[in-house]
Amino acid sequence: MDRVQIAKEIITKTIGEKSVYSVEDAQKLLKKSRQEIYNLIYEGILKPIERNNKPRRYTFTFISLLDAYIKLTEGD
Repeated sequence: MDRVQIAKEIITKTIGEKSVYSVEDAQKLLKKSRQEIYNLIYEGILKPIERNNKPRRYTFTFISLLDAYIKLTEGD
């Protein structure tokens, strides 16, 4: 099983399948604080699909979370 398939399974088991994912979902998956998630967005590691009307309310696609998860676990 390749790394992408393993990451997909981990994401699905950890936060389930949804059309979009919240900052809270990203926190749970990546085991990071809210501020660390915002830092990942700022660094370009985690790419939001939209910013809602409320300040700092981002949503993410499955692919965005998958990409970030793989980047952050490359050394494991």
